[in-house]
Amino acid sequence: MMILLLVVGGISTSLLAFSILLLQKYRIQKGVVVIDEEYDGPAQVSTTLRVVIRYLLKRSVYFRKLFTQHMLHAMVRIMHYIDVFSSYLYAKSRNWFVENAVHNRGTVPHFWHHLKVYKKEMDQEKKTEEELK
Repeated sequence: MMILLLVVGGISTSLLAFSILLLQKYRIQKGVVVIDEEYDGPAQVSTTLRVVIRYLLKRSVYFRKLFTQHMLHAMVRIMHYIDVFSSYLYAKSRNWFVENAVHNRGTVPHFWHHLKVYKKEMDQEKKTEEELK
């Protein structure tokens, strides 16, 4: 849909520009408009465009700030969801490790220090959950 709107907008803009050129050609042929060879039109057009572009850039500061603010806010929200998801994955893998290590102590003798730390973390999480309830 967006592409169709852009194509229709481009075609209508092209037709408008072409009709303006045809109208000027008609006026020149009829003698309504006289061409002055000493007139430097492109220089005035470029100066006018430069002034208009500078004006638009100055006026668009608030829009750019608002857009940047919304984009950064969206990035912060996405990072929050990534943090929640990674914390969930960490807790799941830690709990899985602790459960497997408790069932079979002989397979993980070098992980006992980690197991004690993980067990303390799990107990602390349970205490905080119980306190919140």
